[in-house]
Amino acid sequence: MSWTITDPADGDRNSGRLLSLDALRGITMLLLIPDVFGGFSFYKMAQYFPDDPWWGFLARTFTHSPWSGCTLWDLVMPLFVFMVGVSMPYSYAARRKRHDTPVVLLAHAVERSVTLLMLGLILMLPLHSLLDVMAPLLLLTSGLPIESLWTKLAPASLASRGQWVDRLWRWGVLFAVGVYLLLNFEHLGQITLHDVLPQIAFGYVFAFLLVNRGRAAQTTAVTVILVGYWLAFLLYPLPPPGFDPATVGVAPGDEVFTGYFAHWNKNTNLAADFDVWLLNLLPQSTPFVFNAHGDQTLNFIPTMATMILGVMTGEYLRRDRPRRELRNGLVVAGLLAILGGLIAGWLLCPIVKSIWTPSWVLFSSGCALLALAALYHLIDVRAWRGWSLPLVVAGRNPLLLYTLAYDYRWWIVEAWRRTLGPWLFASTAGPVIESLTFVISLWAL
Repeated sequence: MSWTITDPADGDRNSGRLLSLDALRGITMLLLIPDVFGGFSFYKMAQYFPDDPWWGFLARTFTHSPWSGCTLWDLVMPLFVFMVGVSMPYSYAARRKRHDTPVVLLAHAVERSVTLLMLGLILMLPLHSLLDVMAPLLLLTSGLPIESLWTKLAPASLASRGQWVDRLWRWGVLFAVGVYLLLNFEHLGQITLHDVLPQIAFGYVFAFLLVNRGRAAQTTAVTVILVGYWLAFLLYPLPPPGFDPATVGVAPGDEVFTGYFAHWNKNTNLAADFDVWLLNLLPQSTPFVFNAHGDQTLNFIPTMATMILGVMTGEYLRRDRPRRELRNGLVVAGLLAILGGLIAGWLLCPIVKSIWTPSWVLFSSGCALLALAALYHLIDVRAWRGWSLPLVVAGRNPLLLYTLAYDYRWWIVEAWRRTLGPWLFASTAGPVIESLTFVISLWAL
């Protein structure tokens, strides 16, 4: 496993990478890591200045929509999921060139899935000891290039054992972190499985199994997932008459659908009831009743469709076709997906990111396709690459950046505060300055 979720090792026919994909991943990370709860902490500025329309606009743009609709912040996770899918064909091709067998490839995909799930769970743990602080970084060492290091540093008689040493290292790290998680499972507190890492982990292997399986099989899988998930919600019974939605976190003024769209209301749907059952089987500090934003574990099912659409895109970009033709195909596919999402959002089910509705899958995937097409045009078609270096740096290290942003913000910010004094973040724009300082620090690291 590389420092990235997947390693598109031969994406660009000339440079060995699909730089536009690295750049798009970098943009996504640079939007996410300044403040994982909302962009560049604009939501804090809106709280400080509730009557300022500019801060209010930025806060709405860089936080999730209350329920249906779409903001820029809503697109961060689907972009990330989509790019995981795009990277898979490149990673698959690179490993096939190394003569990895299908069994080895599948085992590697399972390892990645387990690693992502473990990392997602570790980041839920409270930090009480130095071991708690170091555990996420220990898990990330499974991505170190042990095989290449062993080949360079080991005696000639042992250099050929690099692949076995690499496997033993990865398995050893996973075993050690697994034991750590088991010993600390009761301290996880309020477990949730809707965050990006568990969601990718649950769907990763299934999406991997569809790499190079043909467009017909992939399209069938996406269709079955979206239609089946839509039908499951539609057939699930609605709350009884007189039910008070406030008991599941729906506040006065929140969006509540009527008619058959009511099957996709916040916390009164199939996925919400599934979480009440599932999460209360796990150790919880308090019984799970509802998620405040309506996010659900079963989102991983339609999330797989987003990932598979990414796989299809990655295979399309690997075709031996003129790059301008490939770019045009991305644009057309993106526009059609957005149109399909809007039509589905009007006729079939609302566009809701929190429960990853089928209309959201189409709409958000269309946005991802257009964003990738724009960068593909600039970087791979026009060969304007120099400007993208800051993005590529972030795009090749997403797991490390996400982990540091999630668990280590206080230490980095405190280091700046102690070095330059408390005045740095004490001004009116302190939260934004803090976020900018933090993201620059992580990028430099």
